[in-house]
Amino acid sequence: MSDRLAEFDYFPNNDEPFYGAVVSMDIGPIRINRVDCSGGRWSRRANHLADGQENYNLCMSIDSGYRLTQGGADIVRRPGDFVLIDKARPSECVVDTSGADYQIVVPRAAVHTSQRGQDFSSEIAIDSASQPLRLLRSYVTSIFAAAQDLSDPVISQKVGDHLLDLAILGLAPCRDVAHQAGNRGLKAARLGVVLGEINSRFRDPAICPQSVAAAVNISPRYLFQLLEERGLVFSKLVMELRLKRARDLLDDYRNDHLRIGQIAYDCGFNDLSYFNRAFRARFGDAPGAVRAGRV
Repeated sequence: MSDRLAEFDYFPNNDEPFYGAVVSMDIGPIRINRVDCSGGRWSRRANHLADGQENYNLCMSIDSGYRLTQGGADIVRRPGDFVLIDKARPSECVVDTSGADYQIVVPRAAVHTSQRGQDFSSEIAIDSASQPLRLLRSYVTSIFAAAQDLSDPVISQKVGDHLLDLAILGLAPCRDVAHQAGNRGLKAARLGVVLGEINSRFRDPAICPQSVAAAVNISPRYLFQLLEERGLVFSKLVMELRLKRARDLLDDYRNDHLRIGQIAYDCGFNDLSYFNRAFRARFGDAPGAVRAGRV
């Protein structure tokens, strides 16, 4: 995905000085930008379209309202609302005050494939109260608020796939599309979000079903149900992730300077004796013996 956002003209409000900051995260097939900037009018004209940016931006304002015009439609959105901007078409956005928004960059090909080639170029008003977009809002916010580590490519791909599912499911009502995104469906997308949240936080000793459920905007009961349908148990899943990380750290000679206790605490264990027992039960030997017997 290109490192460029898009070309546009900017016109400030009155004499307000311009400022802008962008933080980007590539998560599997999508990119999420958090953009903080001063108010003003942002105009993407026909001459800017040669920059080759043709993906969709699913934008959610964090703390300011705005007016968006594209394809003959003109809408006003409140903080927290979503709009869909087609970067392959001219558009204009007027932001009254300084503020921030999230821009979820959705690959054009992914949208058209999942929605059977339907054209969303004139669809900018999205049902922000839909369940997929409520989940998407909650999860994107938590990713940035907690500065979650998604450097593992497997985890990043899984989380990104399900964020993409939620985004596409959120677009489906625009054209009354009944089939499920990528044939996985909303329940699979929710499960993916839950697993992504657990994968990114299992090293936190305070992780619990209640905190994970709250982070992804579902009830603890529903979290247990989603996991149970896949044959998963929350506590066992967290334990397996912690022990696997500990084994990976012990198998890597570059970590030989770390004491066993440091590795245990890094993986989310508060009690070294408990860690040693759990590790031996899982791998058949003590952590120190595994390190010493490494080939």
